[in-house]
Amino acid sequence: MQRLCATSMVVAVIIASTAGAAATARADAPPAGALSQLPGQAACLATTNSDAPPDAGCTLLRTSATSRSCSNCLGNAVISPEGLDLYLVDQGSNTLVHMRRDPATGQLAQALGTGGCISGSGRNGCARARGIANGKRRKKGQPGLPALRGVAISPDGRNVYVSASGRTDAVLAFSRDASTGALQQLSGRSGCIGVGISACATARAMQFNNRLLVSPDGANVYVEMSRSPGQLAVLRRADDGSLHQLGGKAGCLSGSKKSGCTKLGNPTEDTLALSPDGSSLYLVEGVDDLVVGYARDPSTGSLTKLPAPFGCGRSTPCPDGLAVAESIAFTPDSQTAYYILATGNGSGGGVILYHHGADGSLTPFAAPFACVAAVATTCQPAPNLRVNEPSMVISPDGRNAYPVGQETITAFAIAGPPGP
Repeated sequence: MQRLCATSMVVAVIIASTAGAAATARADAPPAGALSQLPGQAACLATTNSDAPPDAGCTLLRTSATSRSCSNCLGNAVISPEGLDLYLVDQGSNTLVHMRRDPATGQLAQALGTGGCISGSGRNGCARARGIANGKRRKKGQPGLPALRGVAISPDGRNVYVSASGRTDAVLAFSRDASTGALQQLSGRSGCIGVGISACATARAMQFNNRLLVSPDGANVYVEMSRSPGQLAVLRRADDGSLHQLGGKAGCLSGSKKSGCTKLGNPTEDTLALSPDGSSLYLVEGVDDLVVGYARDPSTGSLTKLPAPFGCGRSTPCPDGLAVAESIAFTPDSQTAYYILATGNGSGGGVILYHHGADGSLTPFAAPFACVAAVATTCQPAPNLRVNEPSMVISPDGRNAYPVGQETITAFAIAGPPGP
């Protein structure tokens, strides 16, 4: 779903459960998967690019430049399979930020030197990449380079992929050093795939790229488009990490009848997520504010629509003014789903918790652990939570969750299974 980027963005850290059991030994004990915000400065990191000042007490991120003022600057984030690295898109400066994670505490710290950020310009000590807008004016008649939108990592941790959109659209491919988390763009045309970029492999039905994700088996990359009617590109990943698009209708899904793609059952702007077990893909629909589920065939990556929509939003009231559907995330065991929403008046956001069934169904948690929100009366309070730009990542050990907001990324702890 298309959003304006904010100059200051917050990332939230959350700890998640490693089991999906809903029963508890005590009535007042939080169930597995329940969220609580970490205390102090470790709870949030903020971009310097926001029109609004970052929340007091947040650690500031180093990016390539304050290239423009924006709202909802921070895009989505992803954590490496071993839980040591977090990669975050700052749309305000077109910078990919690299942070190291302490698995014992859940705290984040930006990597030092050029490894701490990648941009098109390489300013402010960042590494430089091809295919990213660099802040320079383009020559007359020359297509503008795309701006960063989303980031994903392969399950084996060997590759990181970044979506970009502008006058041209592309997905950038990087190799990753497992010991340091440092990224290196693949050489030649293997380094990117897109529309209208001669230096990249060629793709189709990729316009207005937004978020992307890699399937749990590492075989496919799915790219969502921030356009209406909705559209989704289906890419195949090679052994060297490079990408190519599936041929024919299997290479894309679209709500347009004349697209040459497989028909998309929910033809509007969407945000997508895969359950970690690879069995289900969900599109968070940004017009009617609901979640539409698809069963996934792991042998081909093809999708079949599940019978009923889930979630709440404008049509079905949510607690504490949460109304605008943003995204959905899962614990590593696929047992708990987190449905992220913003408020209709821009005062903050929240997360609604669901049990994820083997059949793809989503069942709400019981009160008082059913939700967390920035402005809470029914939900558990989470003051730094800002989720107007949708993203939330869960650490592979299931201990932390990190929602990305308009200017801040916030840290939460996730409750584990109940004791004896």
